[in-house]
Formats: sequence, structure tokens, C-alpha cells
Amino acid sequence: MLKLLYAMTDGSTAYCIMGIENQTEIHYALPVKNGVYDFLRLSHQVSEAASAHRQAMKDAPLSLKEMYSNTDSVILEHTPDYYVNLIAPREMSDDEINEFHSNLREVMLYIKYSKDKKTLNKVIKEDIKF
Repeated sequence: MLKLLYAMTDGSTAYCIMGIENQTEIHYALPVKNGVYDFLRLSHQVSEAASAHRQAMKDAPLSLKEMYSNTDSVILEHTPDYYVNLIAPREMSDDEINEFHSNLREVMLYIKYSKDKKTLNKVIKEDIKF
């Protein structure tokens, strides 16, 4: 149970001092529990960040720290980060896609050229794996 929370802001950075969680037994999943707490506290900020990114036509962030683009780097050094590992076929070269040695290669090529029907038809006709 969280016992206290003090928070203040200087207009650009929020500073928080969180209290103590009292428990009598070892919690072996404490990192997960803390992560859940972090995300629950951050959830209200997500919709604001998503809206701002859509309006600015920016790429979506792939880490939690990327969502805090206006935050002082000294503060970010002490902030946990969570990453999304993303495979984006449209951003990959054909040589990179050809490194796949399974049917995923054809799927990736199909996705990459799905909006360019002329190139997609050419790839399908010329690539014997299709």
C-alpha cells in the first residue's frame, strides 16, 4: 500500500517523491508489480501523447523515453525505459528482407509493396519463391 506522494512541477518537469510500500513477505515478482504501477500512472498521458504525435504527423515512439521528448536528459537518466521491437517492411531494403530464410521473406516483401501494385506484381512474377 502506497503511504504518501509529494509532487511538484517547475512547468516543464514533474518531480515526485513517492512513499513506502509496506509488506511483510518477499514479493518475487516485484519488478513486474512496479512496472504495472508505472504504466497505470502513465496511462492518462498516453492519449495526450498519441494525439500530439498524430497532429504533428510524427512517427510513433518505440520506447517510453521517446514519449518524453521535452524532458531534461538528467531526469531521463533516472527513468526506466521500455522498448518496442518493431519490424517495419516498408522501411527495410530488399537486401535486408532477403536475409529472412523462411516464408516470412515473401510475407515481408508482400507487405512492403502492398500499396504499390505495379512493383508488387513485378516482384511476384520475377521471384520464383512466390
